[in-house]
Amino acid sequence: MKTVINKINEMPIEDFADINNLTMLVNERQTPLESSGRFYARFSNVDVLDGSFLVGEHGNGSTPEEAIKKYANQISFKTIVCSATSIKRKEIKVPRLTYEAQDDS
Repeated sequence: MKTVINKINEMPIEDFADINNLTMLVNERQTPLESSGRFYARFSNVDVLDGSFLVGEHGNGSTPEEAIKKYANQISFKTIVCSATSIKRKEIKVPRLTYEAQDDS
């Protein structure tokens, strides 16, 4: 049998951020070290367009890497708005984003 699989495009979140000049913010909450929501990640000055409303989204995780990966999954296939209240406002359609933590060793 001949099978053709047409996959959609995906992009590492780091590349998406570089192309669109976005900065990832990762913040730590004042929670116990083993908390599953210890860190949250989001792009600076970016909201998600939900119908006609802007929504602030973020990814939660017990590590910065987990929070970034969850954020990448949350905003995939959505439209983000950069600098929403500025004359520099820009809407960007987000592809499927991936994230693999970098090994710094």
